Amino acid sequence: MAASVALTPPALPARGARLNGSHTLPRASPQLAAEFDRDWAHQRTLPRPSLWAALAPGSGRVLLLTGALHVITVTSQFASPLILQQIVAGLACVPSASQTCPTTRDLYGFAGLLAAASVTYNVVASHERLMLAVFGLRFRNKLMAAVYRKTLRLSSGALQEESAGRIVTLMSNDAQKVTEFFPTIHEIWAAPALIAASIWLLYNVLEWSTFVGLAVIFMLIPLTGFTAGKLFGLRRGLVALADKRVSLISEVVNGIRVIKFYAWEKSFQSRVEEIRKEEIDTVWRVSKISALFGVLLFAAPVLIGVAAIGTYSLANGTLTAARLYTALSCFNLIRFPLVFLPFIIISFLNAKVALERLQDFLEAEEAELLADDDAAGGADNMACGSIHVSGPAEFHYPQPKPKKDDKAKTAGDKAKTDAKPAAADAEAAPSAGTRAQGVTDAAAAASAASVDVNIEAPSPPFRLSNVSLDIAPGSLTMVIGPVGSGKSTLLAALNRYMIRDAGVVRVRGSVAYVAQSAWILNATVEQNILFGAPKDEARYAAALAAAQLAPD
Repeated sequence: MAASVALTPPALPARGARLNGSHTLPRASPQLAAEFDRDWAHQRTLPRPSLWAALAPGSGRVLLLTGALHVITVTSQFASPLILQQIVAGLACVPSASQTCPTTRDLYGFAGLLAAASVTYNVVASHERLMLAVFGLRFRNKLMAAVYRKTLRLSSGALQEESAGRIVTLMSNDAQKVTEFFPTIHEIWAAPALIAASIWLLYNVLEWSTFVGLAVIFMLIPLTGFTAGKLFGLRRGLVALADKRVSLISEVVNGIRVIKFYAWEKSFQSRVEEIRKEEIDTVWRVSKISALFGVLLFAAPVLIGVAAIGTYSLANGTLTAARLYTALSCFNLIRFPLVFLPFIIISFLNAKVALERLQDFLEAEEAELLADDDAAGGADNMACGSIHVSGPAEFHYPQPKPKKDDKAKTAGDKAKTDAKPAAADAEAAPSAGTRAQGVTDAAAAASAASVDVNIEAPSPPFRLSNVSLDIAPGSLTMVIGPVGSGKSTLLAALNRYMIRDAGVVRVRGSVAYVAQSAWILNATVEQNILFGAPKDEARYAAALAAAQLAPD
């Protein structure tokens, strides 16, 4: 077998580590991507980088403006019960010597204020939602572009730890979770403030009976919090199951030929069905707990109103129309914060988890970049299209990091192995013969344990040593050797896919790398052969004959 390198300037661009301004990503959001790259590069220099801090610059103005708009919407909401109280009290008022009632003109004025408050709320809230939606989309575009660019820059070691399914989940699901949080970002501080103001107004209307309603609220908080926490944990596990399922299906699709050759269809089918069954069971549990959560939240305002108004009626005996309508209006006002505040908290926690997952991915190791002097030819003024490796150079493949489950399993196996000699010693007490047998068993167990440890120990990475190479521009160089001698490894080292331990590698010009992975365009055979080039009948026929494709 042989591997070849051909350099003829200009060539196609290499992989993502050599990205520049002309081929970074589709020109959907280049400005946002450039801003994020700048801010994230600054965060990477800090002891504790923060993805939120890299996304947040320039967002203070939008958050302040939308926060001011939200204050107006909350004020408009809170003004409605107060105005309604004046209208109902004026309609029920009976003029007397000691009581002055509002005039008809005053009542019309209150009605106009009530309508103006409603119109103001709808207009301002619509503008606020629009601005926050655009703001969330900007964050989503930044995150998707960052994941896309990071995927192109990952080192070979980091690529071994990632999967296509997880990357797709990061770009679609996790980025969307962050976007979904922004339309309700101001409710985190506004909802408690609105609840407190409504309770104050209820106290002025229902006096001490308001605290009965508060007691019902405090009774429901632990149950609602437990349900919300359970729901959050299940949703987090659901994301992990989705990653696992998408990764397995991607492996099946990529290796379908091998699976068919060895008749492994039922084995992989059972694995996919097992993960899918676990995922569906989790979805079913999420649905049941979500239903219980919804019942608790929507029943809370009704229970609070019945408790507070019923207590006031039993204690004082009478309820005026003004008090009743005002109390009902306040309970209706408090309904939204009580119902949706837990959902807002869950949305915040989902966005927090998504940002943590995205930050872990963005902090992964990147491939070695081409130095500026290498790209420009360096002090030796290398000719365009040449390769120089000196040192001699040494390279090795990165080792995948052990997963947390593997570490726990290794620790558990070690604990079990350590326990075997102790158990043998404990059983050795009755007699000398038994003691000898126990020593023999302990020695056998220790021998087996040592064999297991040697088997489980990771093998050293493949290394390529004593490499010196000079390739002239326009030349054709072929590297020939048996299977496993390092031909593909040498090409990977030239393209910065391996870790360089020693030596110098300089590549002048662009690089076109064709890996040993067969692939075709989703097009005709002719279009695959031409690959966008104009058709030359003589050359096309010669290519068909050389590839033995004429009969096909």
